[in-house]
Amino acid sequence: MALIKIEQPPIRKITTGAMQSRFTLDEEVTIVDGSDSRAKVLRDRLLNAKCADLDLDELRYGIAYLVNFLSATGVINAPDEVTRTNELLQDGTESERYNGNV
Repeated sequence: MALIKIEQPPIRKITTGAMQSRFTLDEEVTIVDGSDSRAKVLRDRLLNAKCADLDLDELRYGIAYLVNFLSATGVINAPDEVTRTNELLQDGTESERYNGNV
């Protein structure tokens, strides 16, 4: 008798700490030390949220804005903005999963 493997749905809600750790140290320092107030507010909102819902339009907009800001400052850890945005918004891992206990 063959076992049926049930595919688990992708993890789309991760902890804010997991989302923060997806940014490199150089990227985060550039946001914190930069002169773009909107980038700083978006980062603060992300870190103060209960979780990072990778499908939430507001979060997707914020990540895209931060990546564009990082690209404009010359600090981006990818070949282009689309690639970096997709990396940051990729499905979560089991260790990144938000379990509702934060």
